[in-house]
Amino acid sequence: MHPIPVPDEEKAAKSHHMRVYDDESVDSFLTRRFGPKVARLFGSSLVHGIYAADSRLLSVRTSFPSLWEAEEWGRGSVISGIVRKRPPNKTEKVFEMGNVASVMKDTSIFSFQDGISALPKALSGWLDSMPLVRVQLSSTVTALEAREDGVEVSR
Repeated sequence: MHPIPVPDEEKAAKSHHMRVYDDESVDSFLTRRFGPKVARLFGSSLVHGIYAADSRLLSVRTSFPSLWEAEEWGRGSVISGIVRKRPPNKTEKVFEMGNVASVMKDTSIFSFQDGISALPKALSGWLDSMPLVRVQLSSTVTALEAREDGVEVSR
């Protein structure tokens, strides 16, 4: 889903409770609430790290609903919305999770010190070390053709 772009002037002109838009991009939300530097440095890194996506195209309401709800609950202030005590939600369903510790005791969970980007970086490094292989990033590929001696890549 691509968020519907709403001009910044329109957003600023409306009070928070008169919101006329249902969603916006993560970049737009963070720029509006915290400024372009936070959106560019923090927001973009966060979205790349979690979703491997562009923060300008990713919906904040879908991707980070807690931020969206915090702004709602804080009457326009994300920080106030995070720290304000909320009344219990009567319509929210509570699910019994059981004893999670005992259910997960034999489960292995793995992560990478440098994040999920460690996988493509390792693959690229391994491929670069092979003779007759050249890795090119940010290149357009128009066709792949299998041959007896390898694969021909057309750009």
